[in-house]
Amino acid sequence: MLRFFKWLFFILGTLITLINIPKFVSIIFRFFNPQNNFGELIGELVGSIAIPCVFFVLFFYITE
Repeated sequence: MLRFFKWLFFILGTLITLINIPKFVSIIFRFFNPQNNFGELIGELVGSIAIPCVFFVLFFYITE
């Protein structure tokens, strides 16, 4: 059962990372526009990095 959850977390982390790549790139380009709110951009950037990290941490935390 642990093996199932371990690989489930790995697959979810990988899929979310692949989905977030275009969002991540658009956030970086929006940093160059001075009209954007930088606090909001940093929050989106941290969110797009932190969500997949949770799944990868769970993947490496579960030991068989």
